[in-house]
Amino acid sequence: EIHAGLAGLPAARRKHTGKRTRTAMSSPCPSCPMSSFPSLAEPLPELTASAEELKQILTLMEEEILPYTEKSVAEGNKVFGAAVLTSDLKPVIYDTNHETLCPLFHGEVYTINEWAKLEEKPPPAASIFLATHEPCCLCISAIVW
Repeated sequence: EIHAGLAGLPAARRKHTGKRTRTAMSSPCPSCPMSSFPSLAEPLPELTASAEELKQILTLMEEEILPYTEKSVAEGNKVFGAAVLTSDLKPVIYDTNHETLCPLFHGEVYTINEWAKLEEKPPPAASIFLATHEPCCLCISAIVW
């Protein structure tokens, strides 16, 4: 019942990561800078994606993002990609890592940057952000911002 990215961590380490879990944190570490945020102890909403919606997301990753990412990797970039989707899971934009252009252009950051340039796009609150991997600290900060 924990965030998928924490599944491999021993229970003693989970509370020190600053990541939210599906259940309230029992005793946050006082030395962890993230422990002062009350939202860390709040449960996450239940995941409600249907099997068909998950299939649609995986198809997008396999047929659109992955081939594009393979080309980018051949140019010297890393494998990480991302997409901004409409609420009905249609891609607004997808992209991949472009660190050869700028070291800050991780896949998620670059995708957000390109999304911001679009003239017509759904508002962030009506969008879904899809990352092909668990985002790093830089990328999760950009996504949350």
